[in-house]
Amino acid sequence: MRRGITAIACLIIASCVAPALSMAVENDDPEQIVRRALSAHPRDPDGQVAALADLVWPQGPADPALQAVARKHLVGYGKNAFPTLRRRVSTIPMEYRADLVNAAREAYTLVIGGRPTEYLTLMYDAIWFGDRNTRLAAIPEIMRFRYTRPLMPLIDAAEEDEVLLPVVIETLAVLQDERARFWLGAMSSEPGNQHQQAAAIALARIGKRALVPLRENLTSDDRATREIAARTLAGSAGSAELTFLYDYLEAYPEDDKAVLDSLRRRTELLERALQELDEEMSESGEPEI
Repeated sequence: MRRGITAIACLIIASCVAPALSMAVENDDPEQIVRRALSAHPRDPDGQVAALADLVWPQGPADPALQAVARKHLVGYGKNAFPTLRRRVSTIPMEYRADLVNAAREAYTLVIGGRPTEYLTLMYDAIWFGDRNTRLAAIPEIMRFRYTRPLMPLIDAAEEDEVLLPVVIETLAVLQDERARFWLGAMSSEPGNQHQQAAAIALARIGKRALVPLRENLTSDDRATREIAARTLAGSAGSAELTFLYDYLEAYPEDDKAVLDSLRRRTELLERALQELDEEMSESGEPEI
């Protein structure tokens, strides 16, 4: 009798435990967790992206398997993910912010036509609120789209983190924003600065008013600073710099011979260009300048 009762009891227990174990496995399945999170926000893309962001970049303990699944779903939202990601880039734990930027970049590959405003705003906020890795993840997009709004945050980031200095100098050269001439100009005129030459080259690449600091450096008391400026202008000077080049050649005949020779070739090239322009204007009957 007791054996029969024991067998029945075991069957009852097994029948109760098996579904419970099955449910536990299902509850721990990343896909199931993600689906439940999404189902809590029907017809609400922003709410769904926010729910996924909570799973991908949690404030507390993380489950790598769940993070990977949720991240894949989040990236699939494409441009619809950007508003939420922009808001989260300044609030999630710092350790996750670079990954958020990278997730946004992956989501951007799904965008067809146009460029969502929120995308570049997110990159701007990433420079303001990110650490080194976050900024390094955002900077390529800022360069790609020639996005000049983060100019000052980029300079602040470079001042804060010396590792970012060469990256920011290159970025400013690509952005072609003349406002950068003040920061780059100060660096290009500082004797012994390890980034002095890179700053000078960046000024030359920006051109126009950004060449003014290089003109001024031609009269520096520091020979190395003069020669860096002269060497850079030898490949970038225009007719507006011609007088400054002549003054340098006359004032510093003892500077590096190769630099002097390259400047002379530049002045000859500019003189020929001006002469040809005068001839063209004379032949066309237009008044000479």
